[in-house]
Amino acid sequence: MTVNPLSQTASPASPADGLRLARILPGAGALYVSTILQAAGRFLIGVMVARVLGADALGIFTLGFVSLQTLVGLSVFGLDAGIFYLLSPAFKNQDYTRVASLTRAVLAATLTVSVLAATGFVFLVPYYPFAGSDSSENLRALQLFALGVPLQVVLGVLSSLALAVGDSSVRVRAERILNTVAQVVLLGIVLAAGLGIEAVAASFVAGIAVAAAAAAFMVRRILPRAAPAPNWRGGIWELYRYAYPQGLARVTGYVLMNANLFLLGYLSSTFQVGLYAAASRLTLLGLLFLEAFGSMFAASAASEQNHQVLKQSFQWVTKWIMLTSCPLFVLLAVFAPVWMTVMGAEFASGGSVLAVLAMAQFISMSTGAIGVTLAVRGHPKLGLLNNILGWGTGALLTAMWASTLGALGAAIAYLAAILVFWALEVTESAKFLGFLPFGRSLVKPLVLLGALAAAALILRELYSWNLATLIPLCAVLLAGYIFLLWRFALPPQDLDALREVGKNMRRRGVPAAQ
Repeated sequence: MTVNPLSQTASPASPADGLRLARILPGAGALYVSTILQAAGRFLIGVMVARVLGADALGIFTLGFVSLQTLVGLSVFGLDAGIFYLLSPAFKNQDYTRVASLTRAVLAATLTVSVLAATGFVFLVPYYPFAGSDSSENLRALQLFALGVPLQVVLGVLSSLALAVGDSSVRVRAERILNTVAQVVLLGIVLAAGLGIEAVAASFVAGIAVAAAAAAFMVRRILPRAAPAPNWRGGIWELYRYAYPQGLARVTGYVLMNANLFLLGYLSSTFQVGLYAAASRLTLLGLLFLEAFGSMFAASAASEQNHQVLKQSFQWVTKWIMLTSCPLFVLLAVFAPVWMTVMGAEFASGGSVLAVLAMAQFISMSTGAIGVTLAVRGHPKLGLLNNILGWGTGALLTAMWASTLGALGAAIAYLAAILVFWALEVTESAKFLGFLPFGRSLVKPLVLLGALAAAALILRELYSWNLATLIPLCAVLLAGYIFLLWRFALPPQDLDALREVGKNMRRRGVPAAQ
């Protein structure tokens, strides 16, 4: 239903507002917890590789990982979204023949493409455009990442199939927890044995294989037993017809977003790739809140018919994304050189890279879950346009600056891309949703964030900080921020929502797979 946004007026907050927010906040459950674990595992893997093997090895590992993810995105091409769109209604209607047909169709399509993509990548690697390509060990390590493409595709598709029938256990236990734990443990064994980047790549792929095997075992018990229809191949084209806009947007966005890494490797060095990758990993924790709140809000955004409720809920989500993530980005930016030493002493020179990336992410949080909201509200093609303009700008600027500025040039280019995204998303939110992503309730939190930044800047100049002293300081600063936020910056309905969340979590205990 199309609503004239100019006819909408704000209504006073009510106790029901807090209860609506309470239903959004705790919705992640086990998926959110497992997402945190997965992100922590990836960060730990980066730290282990960086501290033991150095920035060059981290650069090679990052290029291999990004190549793997790009090929996985190309292989899946949005069909996981098609699974939800087509398979979920069939399961709800107990049409198990159709469920079996779509399951076989999506596995056949994605596996075929993934094998072809991985094979092509293996033969392409000797021509891989990055500095240091004369290292045979680096080339073999990149080739090993190709082995993980079909495995990761199977793992992702199986977890999506289970989610489509209402079971998150495969995504939580296999794709995120088991996969992460296996990769960390195997990497630890490899590094303890004194092995190099080839063994690191092999251990990463082996972890995916373990998780994929577990996912296959679990899905056999989750999906209904039925024979597919004789014409099940028709489901392949049905899936692609629905999914291709999202698949094209995802692949284009991911390739352009990570073009700075490939350009850095080609125009500068793998050391610069390692610096950029290390800084990016340090911002990962703050981005978790965007992913968590965005995924929780997607279903509500898709189904909400009341425009005023949608506006209030969306702006609440944006506020909470900023409240939870932006303090971390502030502290990362102010104390960037010290935080970079988490990866090793040689990474301290990348402090300016981290500072720029942290500022970019701070700006990015202010549009909240706009991408997923526009997609589920009937505007999925905007994602492709935004990716081309935003990440295209970043790639172009990286190509101009990487050879002279290295990782810092790529970080500045990323900041420019985020500013393009911000302008596009604010405009699209006003035009297609009828409101801005943020509301007046952000004023007090922004003042508080400014005070946090000022305090951090003053303290930075008073003492020569290291990790041992900085971590307690940041804990104290964050505790003060939370106290002031609670006492002065949150309206009553938000406080009611938090209390309701606490009650829900106590009733549920540790969230189980739903």
